[in-house]
Parts: sequence; C-alpha cells; structure tokens
Amino acid sequence: MVLHFSSRAYAKARSLAWVPSTVAIGNRAAAAADCGLSEEELIALHGAEVTVLMLGFASGHPYLGHYDERLALPRRRMPRTQVPAGSLGLANRQSVIYPKTLPGGWSLIGRTL
Repeated sequence: MVLHFSSRAYAKARSLAWVPSTVAIGNRAAAAADCGLSEEELIALHGAEVTVLMLGFASGHPYLGHYDERLALPRRRMPRTQVPAGSLGLANRQSVIYPKTLPGGWSLIGRTL
C-alpha cells in the first residue's frame, strides 16, 4: 500500500509512504470473497496509492481512502473488543491501520510489518 499525504500541512510538499503488510492476522480471503473478488484482486486494489484522509479515533490512527468501489465492504455487525496494533482494517472503501490495541468493527485483511 502506498499512502499519499495530502493536507494543508503538506500543500507545498507531498509525501509518500510505503506500508508493507502481511496476512499474519485477519482473514483476507473472507474479505475478498465478501467483495466478490479473488484474494489477489483484493491485494491489487488495496495496494493502490491512496490518501490519508485523517488521523482520528485514537492518536496516530490513520483513515485511508478512497479505494475502488469494489472494496465497499461494510463494517462488521459485531465489533471486536480488541484489535492488535498494526492490524489493517477495511470497510466502506476505506482502510485503517490500528496504532495500538483498540476495539474495531472493520474486516481485518493483514498486519503491517
């Protein structure tokens, strides 16, 4: 995944960050199936360059997007009480990186390395 930082703070100089990830957590195959995609298609679509939309909910908790419409996976009906730090969540054409163990209702598709 390549992140594009775009805000007033970066108006003069845009920054890019590459975030390596693995499938060590979550169920990427189930998320792909729920999107009607193969796991490889989900990886390719999620690997697109996206914008950091905001930092929120918890300190250092980035919301990323907007992804292709095929990644419009809804949030989980029952949120998890604990999502491990570094987890990648996907919901509603957006992704999040959990900066620390937090509750969360996003489908987990991997973990940062």
